[in-house]
Amino acid sequence: MKPYIFIFLTLTTAVLLIFSIVLFIKKPKMLLNFITTFLIILFLIYKSSVGFFSYKQEKVQVLKNNKPKVIWIIFDEWDQFLSFEKRPNNVDLKEFDKLKQKAFSVSRAFQPGSNTIVSILAYTTGKKIVSSQVLGFNNLLLNFPDGKASFWHHESNIFSKLHSMEINSSAAGLYPYEKIFNKNCTEKYSYFNKKNLFSYIPFTFYQIIDFYLTAPLTKLTFHKVKLFKSLQSFFESSFCSNQYFGIKKNAFKIMKNTDINFCFIHFSIPHPPGIYSKKNKLLF
Repeated sequence: MKPYIFIFLTLTTAVLLIFSIVLFIKKPKMLLNFITTFLIILFLIYKSSVGFFSYKQEKVQVLKNNKPKVIWIIFDEWDQFLSFEKRPNNVDLKEFDKLKQKAFSVSRAFQPGSNTIVSILAYTTGKKIVSSQVLGFNNLLLNFPDGKASFWHHESNIFSKLHSMEINSSAAGLYPYEKIFNKNCTEKYSYFNKKNLFSYIPFTFYQIIDFYLTAPLTKLTFHKVKLFKSLQSFFESSFCSNQYFGIKKNAFKIMKNTDINFCFIHFSIPHPPGIYSKKNKLLF
């Protein structure tokens, strides 16, 4: 969103909220309904302005072949050093030890970037990326060391190469893969299924509450009020928990599909905030 559009919407929101409070001060129920409806509309306008809803799902033909199945899993912000090389004695990771034994594992590797939005681009394109810029929900600009720039979906990548080799690939995960690699992947999903709009309702609810209520209150009180911090943590963790279950559901879907040869799965865990309560031994 352009800065002047964001400033205009922010000021308009403030004016309308003040006007509504003055107008409906003696009718609290009507005031609450008005504010809730207005914030939801504003949120949807913002999403539309960055191209969140504007894309066409293209059907990629499934090609019959006898190629083996390869599964590539990304655990966002997972620490190789602490997990395996210098793991604390009181930490037990049996399932990951088993996965390491059965999967392809290397000991002399390096991360191509200091954050996800650079590393994932480098992994999928095989090129060194200096930085990147998010341009709405449909475009991601890659900046290369030589000063040149290109959109992620315009660059040759593992999905486009497999498609040219008549190998069926799929992607599911944290990023909008169904938009970026729309023309190359047989199956592609974000952390929720856009074919069913009801699946997005929990994400919208948690985002609205955090954006308009808990995050501003926490900042205004300089992170000193425990109640506001706890509320923000709860809604952010709940949002991330929904992300995880959405990715997990789509991941199983593409792994079980016998026609797909290559599965790329980008999990949101263990990226903060945590979604597991050690005290209650439950997920948010």
